[in-house]
Amino acid sequence: MSPRPTPMRSASETMDLIRFYGQVNYVVFRSLSSSVESLQAVGGGRLSSCRSAVAAAERPDLLAHGLIRSSFVPPAPIHELRDLTRSRKQLVREIAQHTLRIQKVLEDANLKLTSVVSDVMRMSGLAMIEAIIQGEQDPERLADLSQGRLKASRPAVIAALKGVVTPHHGFLLRLYLTQIDALETAVQGVESRL
Repeated sequence: MSPRPTPMRSASETMDLIRFYGQVNYVVFRSLSSSVESLQAVGGGRLSSCRSAVAAAERPDLLAHGLIRSSFVPPAPIHELRDLTRSRKQLVREIAQHTLRIQKVLEDANLKLTSVVSDVMRMSGLAMIEAIIQGEQDPERLADLSQGRLKASRPAVIAALKGVVTPHHGFLLRLYLTQIDALETAVQGVESRL
């Protein structure tokens, strides 16, 4: 294991380090970057993130003499954990978006599946969607695919499944289900790293 680099103290060195941060695998610069609030406390008025970086580079002595407070930069393991949790959150959000797209396609085909099934992406809903993709349009056969209890009675399910499904609807449903499967696999991969 290689030794950790010693922390630098000047803000201009911090700017150089920030410029090359994307290319460096492991760098400790916990005490290097300064928060905007501490720069404002020293003077200079309102600062944006870009302006604060420039201000820190123009005043390298402030950080060296302890006049400004350094920002918190988490250690590498915490940084990686944050990246993974953010990625997982985004993937789950995308799954929800594709689920809404599936519901929109079903509504466009005049299938009111969401009114009779509590979750379209569970067993009964998925079985019906798969059958619809395969070309099944008979509402009674689709209702037979229900497993367990549904929100509505069988006649209500049959009435909700009377619609016109075109090949275009089938294509979109297959596309969205494939993307949801890929996203769920990605979520499992991220969760295995957490």
